[in-house]
Amino acid sequence: MAFRIRFLLLCLVIFVSTIAPIYAQKAGPPEPTLSSQSEPSIPPPGLPVPIDDHIWLLLIMGLVLGVYFLVKKKITVSAP
Repeated sequence: MAFRIRFLLLCLVIFVSTIAPIYAQKAGPPEPTLSSQSEPSIPPPGLPVPIDDHIWLLLIMGLVLGVYFLVKKKITVSAP
């Protein structure tokens, strides 16, 4: 029971820490740069998607979750 509470608390902390950068970004698109009249105006690229920064965390959590389910399945199958 205590493991479940710790696991859920850890998941909640990781979830909140990865969602916070989304709300920390500017609300609007980035300001365009000034260019001379002879060059065509090319809009600047958008902000990077927050998932790009934390993709390694998603991979690790997926691996941990997969191992957790495999261990849980082995325990329930071997129990009488």
